[in-house]
Amino acid sequence: MPAPRRRSHRLARWLLLCVSFGVTLAVVEIGFRIHAWVGDENLRVAFENLDRPRLPRTGAVDLAHFARRSSNPRILFEMVPNLTGVTFKNVAVTTDSHGFRGPERPVEKPANGLRIVGIGDSVMFGWGVPEPDTVLRRLETRLRAEFPTRQVDVINTAVPGYNTAMEVEVLVEKGLRFAPDLVIIDYCGNDTDLPNLLPRKRSYWTLRKSYLYDFVQLACQGRKDPWRQGQFDNAPMAANQRRLEHDPDRVPPEYAWMVGWQGWRAAMARLADLSRQHRFRVLVTAHWEVPKEVRQCCTDLGLPLFCATSHLLAWMKQNGVEVKDYTTSALTLAPDDPHPTALSCGLQSEGLWEFLQHSGLLRDLTTAR
Repeated sequence: MPAPRRRSHRLARWLLLCVSFGVTLAVVEIGFRIHAWVGDENLRVAFENLDRPRLPRTGAVDLAHFARRSSNPRILFEMVPNLTGVTFKNVAVTTDSHGFRGPERPVEKPANGLRIVGIGDSVMFGWGVPEPDTVLRRLETRLRAEFPTRQVDVINTAVPGYNTAMEVEVLVEKGLRFAPDLVIIDYCGNDTDLPNLLPRKRSYWTLRKSYLYDFVQLACQGRKDPWRQGQFDNAPMAANQRRLEHDPDRVPPEYAWMVGWQGWRAAMARLADLSRQHRFRVLVTAHWEVPKEVRQCCTDLGLPLFCATSHLLAWMKQNGVEVKDYTTSALTLAPDDPHPTALSCGLQSEGLWEFLQHSGLLRDLTTAR
């Protein structure tokens, strides 16, 4: 056989081999993509019906370990109900059958009942604070002592990582069934931002990544925490580490409605409308001073606002703590974790009690029958 014909046959065989290899890789890649889609669907269903957490054998427990996806696309995630035996930030965390932190309360309000529902995020939840020391539970204890003939229940629906839009949605989905007389919504500095966790969404037909490569890479790295992996993604941060309201291009389009002052004001306006429809009062609280946008919105909507700033500053002055040293004082958990301590919650609770009395809100709640 002439040399040119032999070279032509070898080239044809190599081309056939390359095409066959490429087709095989493509078929395997498609198989891994289908496998990922089926796995994600099974995981989604499992998490939506989850009634107990799966905690890691080693390492720290974080929010994603005792959260599950919400069937409500406007809530995104919620705490697993009936939690017991979970230690988070060095304190025990238990939840009732609704996924709320604290003891179980009957849904139906008794004839002599006084109901307060709290909606908020990590501060109201009591991040790193024992449940009896949280602001809402202290308030309930005080109210029960003051009105022994009334059945006072304070329900804490707060979940770490929420924003205001999600908090109002939780009130609609879960809180209104308790027929609240008062709804306390706690403002925090990240309430205009994305929530901490976003349900993981993957494009199974994108050409920008290889599912086969991801599988091989994961196999080489060893098994990771299966609870954390696959359920949630951490919310993206702004390029300058500031809130995403300053970097709107990084906000996923499906969540743009809940971000920024526009999203926050819309949620607050909805809360005010709900209060008129369902005949409950609203109180806005904050553990530190709030931006001018918050004060203006509360004024526009006719919502009372309580800030615990003066009570915290009074304690700091009495104990010789400068304002610049706030995050290193006994009022916060740690220099890198500015969440309020039990001491700070106690000061806030005292201030809240005084505000309820002096504003006349407590009188209105306890006499309106």
